[in-house]
Amino acid sequence: MKWFVKGCYGMLQVLMLAGLGAGLAGCSKGGVNYTQDSSNGAVSAESSVTRTAPHGCQQTSGSCFSETFQTAGATGPVDILFVVQTSSSIDDVKAGIVSGINDFINTLPANSDFNIGVMLSHGSTSNFSGVLYQAGTEPLVLKSSQLSDAQIETFLDQKLNNVQQDPDSGGGEEGMFSLFHGITTSNLLSASQSAGMFRSNAALGVVFIGDRRDICAALPSGVPAETDPVKIAARLRDCEGLTAAGLTHQLQVLKGTEPIIVDGIIYARPPVPTGKEIGYGYIDMVNLNNGVAIDIAQDNIGNGLANIGQLGGTPVSSQNTFTLSHSGIDPNKIIVTVNGVGATFTLSGDMVTITSTIPANATVIISYCLKASSSDNDSDDDDHEYGDNDDHHHHHHHRHHHKDCDDNDSYDNGDSDDSDDNDNSSYSDDSSSSYSYSYSHSGGSSHSNGNNYGNGHKSY
Repeated sequence: MKWFVKGCYGMLQVLMLAGLGAGLAGCSKGGVNYTQDSSNGAVSAESSVTRTAPHGCQQTSGSCFSETFQTAGATGPVDILFVVQTSSSIDDVKAGIVSGINDFINTLPANSDFNIGVMLSHGSTSNFSGVLYQAGTEPLVLKSSQLSDAQIETFLDQKLNNVQQDPDSGGGEEGMFSLFHGITTSNLLSASQSAGMFRSNAALGVVFIGDRRDICAALPSGVPAETDPVKIAARLRDCEGLTAAGLTHQLQVLKGTEPIIVDGIIYARPPVPTGKEIGYGYIDMVNLNNGVAIDIAQDNIGNGLANIGQLGGTPVSSQNTFTLSHSGIDPNKIIVTVNGVGATFTLSGDMVTITSTIPANATVIISYCLKASSSDNDSDDDDHEYGDNDDHHHHHHHRHHHKDCDDNDSYDNGDSDDSDDNDNSSYSDDSSSSYSYSYSHSGGSSHSNGNNYGNGHKSY
């Protein structure tokens, strides 16, 4: 275990670089609080997935402490739907496609909220059209909140490698229809949403996978028309009025203001191997929805899907409230830093809530001293002396300054003789008072604190 020690307020700020979570002398609470099934590494569906930051506490003097928290991070929620052609022609390239998708799964940000599903590219005569696919006993929707990356890869492999064919659509080459059917048919959409797909607050990434064009595609001029009678029949049955623009509109209606990206793992450009086709239809969907057409033969699939991994935005901390190991904290002797930079926060009892943005995987250090008892009948009761109860919060914007917090630290109603501390703060006994502080992390060795609290009935 390594410690980086920095003096502030006359106490140690401890940055745990490794082995966070050790409880040290004088620190009675805190620690890691993970709810996770050790048998398979998955968080149980019944338990809360909220995880408190790994926590370490250092008693720096008799009444002063420094507590360090390492936050987790999370992006916004993202739903990823793979819409997969199931005709046998894709079998010879499927292993490479699945491998590339696994590479993509491994790049998803840690602690992110991704739900992943599969839909088969079946037409209207198939019971699999427009529904989320389950190959066996694996979860219908693969959730990063419940499964490890390895489990997601295993279950996704099962789905992609054990598909059902649709003989009425060339083996299963109606990806556009299947998706349209799934999001415009109320009972199908409701079932998918109940399972965790198409969440109202989630961005959406759709990935079409196919080695041939979609049966409902609008073909560019000069491209030969379909000659397979089964596919012609499917086009007449399912594709009237269905266009890439129309399907895009339905996606936009479904998602509202949430971001949408459509990618395609297809043959995107010549040369195309014998028996394969340019992915017409899917290319139109990609172009209309800010996506990437990833060529099966020529492109890196994992890299090509990176845009979907970024849909959740920049990771931010999933925690902003931190419980300290002690109560009775002196509100004028507390500083909070995030990655070494002063943070705005509120203090209520032993709870610190950081109101400024906390990045993912940040180190939060909270250094403080307890209120000292004195002989002039001052009370340590938070509710009386500082209004520090459930209805009153200290709003802190501290200016960086140093003050001794040794074992003999005490206060009286006279002026402080601290040579580097011009403290004109006053505190009100009025229980309705709230306290506001300003903080700037200047790194200097002295401070000026001119904050006023209430009507100044007491001065410290």
